[in-house]
Amino acid sequence: VKLAAVASLGQIGGDRAQGILSRLARDPDAADLYEAIEEALEEAEWLGGEFELPILDVEEEDEEF
Repeated sequence: VKLAAVASLGQIGGDRAQGILSRLARDPDAADLYEAIEEALEEAEWLGGEFELPILDVEEEDEEF
């Protein structure tokens, strides 16, 4: 499930998804996902653009990633 979530964020792209992935890339608890996170960040960067998900509209301070 974690791998699917990381891959999905890469496919969604945009600043918010890239921010979440970047924070995960620095999280020692996510070390087992580092390779997938790197690939997802590359994909998100390649796709560019912004895909809005209003259902996930959470304040930055509330995110635990």
